[in-house]
Amino acid sequence: MIEETNRVGYSRRLHPFKLLLCPNKKMLERSIHLARSLFPDVYDERKKYRTFHFSFAWRSRQIISIGQNYPDNTNAKAMRFAKRFGNRKQMEYPYLHAEVDMLSKLWGRYYIDSKMKVVVLRLNSKGELKNSKPCVGCSNIFSALGVGKIWYSTNTGSIARL
Repeated sequence: MIEETNRVGYSRRLHPFKLLLCPNKKMLERSIHLARSLFPDVYDERKKYRTFHFSFAWRSRQIISIGQNYPDNTNAKAMRFAKRFGNRKQMEYPYLHAEVDMLSKLWGRYYIDSKMKVVVLRLNSKGELKNSKPCVGCSNIFSALGVGKIWYSTNTGSIARL
C-alpha cells in the first residue's frame, strides 16, 4: 500500500487499485527488492545495529546512486553537507545519513533537480520495512536542491510519498 504525505505532514493511503495505476510502482518495487538484496551483506558487516537505511536516486527509470547510513563514526561528507545547507544539528552530530551519502555520490556528476526521484527505505534486523521518513535536515537539503518526488517506507510496511 502507498501513502502520500503533503508538506504539512498529513498523509493519505492510496487504495490498492490506485497503486496499480501508480506510474512509479515498478521503481518502488525495484528499490525494495534491491534493498533486500543488499541487506545480508550489510547485516554481516554491522550486526550490532537494529536498523539499516538505504536511499536510491532514480532518473529516467534508472538508478543513478545508492546511499547507506553509517551511524558508527562521524563523517566529513556529512559535515560538508551540513555546512553547505546550514543544518546545525547535523554539524553537531555529523553522522552520515543514507540520503546525504546518496547525494554526495551524485554531487558534481549529475545535475540534481526535480527530475530526480528518491526512495528512502529502512530495514530492521529481520529485513522488514520500517519508518524511514527523511529527517528535517535531509528534507531541507532535498527542497533546496529542488527534489520533489520522495518516497519512504513506513512502520506498517507500506510506502508513503513526502
